[in-house]
Amino acid sequence: SSGINAEYGQSASFNERVFKINVLSFIELTRLFMPVLEESSGQIHVTSSMSGILPFFRAGLYSSTKHALNGFYKSLQQELMLKKSPVTVTIFSFGIILTKELEVLIAHEMKE
Repeated sequence: SSGINAEYGQSASFNERVFKINVLSFIELTRLFMPVLEESSGQIHVTSSMSGILPFFRAGLYSSTKHALNGFYKSLQQELMLKKSPVTVTIFSFGIILTKELEVLIAHEMKE
């Protein structure tokens, strides 16, 4: 995932890159593998984030990509169920994972 500490003042090219990484790459892989998944009664497991459900500070761009990801796969799940496809979709929404990048962000916020 990308864009965790991206504030609202980022360039359009940065925003586009984050959406390509966090959303469009997932959609493209799903499109490419759907025929194989249909044939094999496969499963789609999506790694998302709780920020796609409940956004948090300084993560508007990241949160918006996770909202988009959740929306796409929830819609896909409904479409697959409607056509009685054997493919299932599970979205894993993890909470905050303390990484070095997040530690730096928290330390910076504590100083202000």
